[in-house]
Amino acid sequence: MQSRLRRSISFGNELNGRIGAINRALAQTAAETQPLRQEADALMRELDKVMIVLRGDPAIESFNEQTPTAIISRVREVASGERLSSSLPSATHRQQYEIASAEFSDALKQLKALYARFDALQQKVEHIGAPWTSGRLPEWEQEK
Repeated sequence: MQSRLRRSISFGNELNGRIGAINRALAQTAAETQPLRQEADALMRELDKVMIVLRGDPAIESFNEQTPTAIISRVREVASGERLSSSLPSATHRQQYEIASAEFSDALKQLKALYARFDALQQKVEHIGAPWTSGRLPEWEQEK
């Protein structure tokens, strides 16, 4: 689970950057982009919520405030406690793993749904003629 979780966090970070790139491209587009910018902003807010569940909220944690335990924290705690152990996992570690597993399953579903919405947004952005952004394949038809 730990490697899949790290890959999901990395994917979320990359998606965050790609949404930001689309926002910048929309700002440079002559066509009416307000609805698309609102859609991109909504995606960004929802992605932020999923990323907080996955990795925690560093802004709030920097003030030493209590935050819900992030999935990555649960998984790291179990992994570090069991790494060199020759005994069975403790009840606490099993419970932490079960909680992390259920939360990760939900977060991954949300991340996949956000990506589907992002993919649809990319197509709309391409259709209105916004400047190219990384990760978007250009459309091309050979001239006749």
